[in-house]
Amino acid sequence: MELSEPDFDFIVNFLAQNSGYHLTKDKLYLLETRLSDVAKKHNIESANNIISKLRNRAEKSLSEDVVEAMTVNETYFFRDKTPFDIFENDLLPILAKKGHIRIWSAACSTGQEPYSIAMILDKNKEKYPSLSYSMMASDINRTVVEKAKEGRYSDIEVGRGLPEGFLDQYFEKEEKGWAIKSFLKRHIEFRTINLKYFLPLPQRFDLILLRNVLIYFDKPLKEKVLHQIGNQCAEGGYLMLGAAEGIYDPEHVFKRNSDLRHIYQRN
Repeated sequence: MELSEPDFDFIVNFLAQNSGYHLTKDKLYLLETRLSDVAKKHNIESANNIISKLRNRAEKSLSEDVVEAMTVNETYFFRDKTPFDIFENDLLPILAKKGHIRIWSAACSTGQEPYSIAMILDKNKEKYPSLSYSMMASDINRTVVEKAKEGRYSDIEVGRGLPEGFLDQYFEKEEKGWAIKSFLKRHIEFRTINLKYFLPLPQRFDLILLRNVLIYFDKPLKEKVLHQIGNQCAEGGYLMLGAAEGIYDPEHVFKRNSDLRHIYQRN
């Protein structure tokens, strides 16, 4: 499926308005490929017909599928490793003093990030016997949230990133792969949330993970999302960003923690 320049510009604006995803021209091939998959699903023959339906908002499911097609991001267990080491070795001893901690994985994709955090917490339960926790995990993409909620992964997926021994400890073998054990799943609530438009949540979180998300937003939306995230962060709570992301405004609600990489703290 080939897109003309006007069609590409329309999709760019459509994605920005509906998800905040900032698409650049070097992603043209990726967009064409993923729109082809959406077209097949909806029995649409051409890019012009997709654009026409999107302009007229004729099919809500089509709009949702276009957004979801472009917001599928790569993830794996203990991705990048260092942030999880920082959580276990530096943040957890501080947070454990609270007795109960609330965590939000704000772009959980297919669930590997929140389950990785849950594994660390379970691994340290004897070290912090009075600690309890609850976690919310969310993503804009309904399909990946459902997969995360099911907690079922292929041999390839569990083969990426898991520390030695974790597969047997936290997964059950199934006919077509592996399933997260129920005692780990019960701590996590999965929800579909669009960070551009989400309503205030009733709880505040001691730690919010917003990794590898802001890089897809333009500057005004980054600030809007960070402001909203700040409102959901407990006073003195922590924010974890991705390696390529940062907050540089000295007057920001979040201040860089000078001792911890990629970690910010709410004033």
